[in-house]
Amino acid sequence: MPNMVIATPSNIDDARQLLDIAVEIKHPMAIRYPKDNINLNITSNGKIELGKWQILKPISDVNIITYGDVINDIYHKVNNIGLINAIFVKPIDIECLKLLSNKKIIVIEEVMLDASLYTMILRYSNELNLNIKICSYGVDEQFIECGSREEIKKDLNIDIDSILKKL
Repeated sequence: MPNMVIATPSNIDDARQLLDIAVEIKHPMAIRYPKDNINLNITSNGKIELGKWQILKPISDVNIITYGDVINDIYHKVNNIGLINAIFVKPIDIECLKLLSNKKIIVIEEVMLDASLYTMILRYSNELNLNIKICSYGVDEQFIECGSREEIKKDLNIDIDSILKKL
């Protein structure tokens, strides 16, 4: 849908800010909420600007781009790796993406990879000739067995511990 905004909060403060943005803008907006409860004890990542990603750990040669609850799962488990909260999947933050030129990025998502943030990053990286080496972890197009979020992620090898072992 043209001018559609898609965002995913990683904590309750982000969710509140995104609701405020949704009321203020004149475009349709979808806010993706986690299937689990939102942890109320996690502090804000700062003020959210429409269409802007948040650099949570400094950009380095290897960087992880993710959003939603995955941010909370991974934040304390990575060192010497950049971490970016792509709170907005659409619109994509082109300026932040340009900062990743000639770097390696790992996109972690809990959604189908077709038509995901990963595919959008591939598109813009190619169009802008950013020379980004991109690796993705997400869900291939398939039927998924029922289970808890953690069980499903482990079965699909997209849980944080499985991903970090591969790095």
